[in-house]
Amino acid sequence: MDIVRTSMCRASRNALRAFFALAVLCVSFSTALSAVSQVIRSTEYSITLGQFTGTTYTLTLNQTLASDYFIIVRGGIDTSIDSAATPDYEYARVSAVPSGKGDLPDSGASNQITLARYASDQNWVGIVTVVECLAGTAGPGFKLITIDEITMANGVDTGTSTAPATWPSGQLAQIVPIGGYRGGGAAFTEDVPFDATGPAMGQSILTKLTRSGTSTIGWKRDAGGSTLKAAVMTVFVIQWGFEWTVQSVNVAGTNAGDGVDATGEYTTAAITSVVRADTWVWGCGFTTTSTAGNNAEACVVTLGDGVNENATETAVAVGCDEAASYDFQVYTMTQSRIAVDHAKLADGNSTALTVGVTMGQSATTSTERMSVAYNTCDGTSTTRQTRCRFRSNFTANDTITLTRGYQGTEFAAWVQSIDFSPLRTLLITGSNPAINKIDHTGTNVSVTFTDPNPANYTTGWYTTSSMTGRKSYGISLSFGNTIQRQGLTPNFDGECVETTLTTTISKSGHPLGNPRVWRWWRATGASSGDWTGDNINIGGATTYTHDSDVGDVDGDGDLDIAVAYANATINVVWLNDGTGAFPSSIDIGTEAEETRRIKFLDFDRDGDLDIFVANNGVNRMYTYAAGAYTLQFTSAQSDASFGLAVGDMNADSYPDVVVTNNNTAFTTNQLYINNYGTLGTYTCTMRNLGNTNVKSRDCDIGDVDNDGDLDIGITVFSALGGQNFIYLMDSSGWVESTVNVGPTLVNSRTIDFGDFNGD
Repeated sequence: MDIVRTSMCRASRNALRAFFALAVLCVSFSTALSAVSQVIRSTEYSITLGQFTGTTYTLTLNQTLASDYFIIVRGGIDTSIDSAATPDYEYARVSAVPSGKGDLPDSGASNQITLARYASDQNWVGIVTVVECLAGTAGPGFKLITIDEITMANGVDTGTSTAPATWPSGQLAQIVPIGGYRGGGAAFTEDVPFDATGPAMGQSILTKLTRSGTSTIGWKRDAGGSTLKAAVMTVFVIQWGFEWTVQSVNVAGTNAGDGVDATGEYTTAAITSVVRADTWVWGCGFTTTSTAGNNAEACVVTLGDGVNENATETAVAVGCDEAASYDFQVYTMTQSRIAVDHAKLADGNSTALTVGVTMGQSATTSTERMSVAYNTCDGTSTTRQTRCRFRSNFTANDTITLTRGYQGTEFAAWVQSIDFSPLRTLLITGSNPAINKIDHTGTNVSVTFTDPNPANYTTGWYTTSSMTGRKSYGISLSFGNTIQRQGLTPNFDGECVETTLTTTISKSGHPLGNPRVWRWWRATGASSGDWTGDNINIGGATTYTHDSDVGDVDGDGDLDIAVAYANATINVVWLNDGTGAFPSSIDIGTEAEETRRIKFLDFDRDGDLDIFVANNGVNRMYTYAAGAYTLQFTSAQSDASFGLAVGDMNADSYPDVVVTNNNTAFTTNQLYINNYGTLGTYTCTMRNLGNTNVKSRDCDIGDVDNDGDLDIGITVFSALGGQNFIYLMDSSGWVESTVNVGPTLVNSRTIDFGDFNGD
């Protein structure tokens, strides 16, 4: 979708809007979506002796890496090493990925990733777990927002890192930074000589990660009595979909004890109640001590109080075998359709390098399961540090094997089997009319899904019109994977029609992976008319008009006109008598204000046209009933509002409102989320859209990137200069990123979306 930026007068803009809309060409959903029902693929790759012998290693995957993924790197040296081993060749991280992402460069192939470490004195062996989201990123799955490469300088114990890509606004609660020694890996960037103290134990690598403000990761580590060495870690910034409940808590304390088999040997932190079988736990942190038994690698992280296993849990716990002061950030991810089993391995196995843990569930699909384990280690030795560094992987459907680099001490562990195979999703592969299609002449609308006969499509499928409000259908027919809704109530020529498919639509209990919103335009038909002829006067000569909109307010089959007055006059709707004359009008409320923009919308989805007005002051929404408009909503904030657009921004089938502001205070633009669908009230939740350093003038809505949700275009009108831009949105109505458009230092007044070059 392209953009037209003009400086025409408001009246000309209104006259040409319909023509701009009709320039949008057909783009099928199938160009952006793939018919995949599996949501998450998880693959464990074992790197064995003789493979990773240098400072870098190229891991070839079983298939092309998906666009959304995270990688967990766990391993170390092989068992032949002696007590003088140093961690500068034991710790490795992901250093390059296909096509590059965030701070990481291109690995050179779509099915390869690169691992790196500082030194190569010995072989590196371990498990690399690659977790990919194949479908349903907005709901049952996850998105990879970016990859942050965080550098920690010598001697520095705390800091922040601004991610290379902006996180979606308002989605901080769903973000998990899966990085460092428990995630994407970490490596030293300077030599670490053996000195049998902190550096030799890898203390400089062991770091706590927090979400510290918008698009920022906070990190912290402790020297443990030695000197902090320079290091770098890889962090995958993951946004879990709306079907996931994500919680983040800090767990800091000193409780410890042999075997971590008593509640007093754990420190806990409260979380909102979760179902144990639906929840997996990930955490990372540091300790202020650095021996084999009390560094962060020897701390267990688990759900509950560490001992008792309940159907629902209200806490997470961290424990240690030896006396330690620890500080961990723990994240819980809950999804009602996954299967998680938590198993406790009792203290023991002092002579074992590998121990198989029998789980209570069998995860039978090898590409849809993941193991996560946290262990303790007996003793306070400052040598043989590989005793506490474990990795885990499935060796049978019901067995997770723990492996360490050296034996000689007992250990306990909490082990998680995470089975993603119950996650399935329904997808859309095509539609007719297609997204952004013009000249649609029929009354049938069809959508093709990945699976036949989906349930609840009549209750999860909504169509609305810019000129008549919510539309209805006659009958619905199923043709295998295609559902056809027939008898769409007649449209007006040139009107914009918007359809939302919500996650109410499902197949065998699996909801639509991503809700979808798309628009098309009704054909105008042939015409031999011109712009000559008699003028039609509407209203009095003394009114000062800023804006207008057209729609069939009284349902008589002709178009009426809503007019926004600028000279403290009550706005009105002029009623068409069917001959093109407008002899009567309806007042829009009783407020006489300076109104800059006016738009029809069906706020409560009752089939009537309600009205939203953007004022030089507070903004207002009026509902229509029994021939009258009644004020229902007034914004809490007063601004010089200039731009107004309406569309279903969060894919819940209710129209939302975008308002752009242009005053000397440079207040932010706003998105008003319609609460009628969730609260049943005529209220809106206001979301600030950012960009407070510019004076915005106009806005328009359209699916710029063809991803099935509506984006927002903004023009800038400022003596300070600026650049027009687009908010690329997600399907929940949050800004994913901002893209600048056109030249800088512009004073633009209006904007319209359209595919003018036909691509």
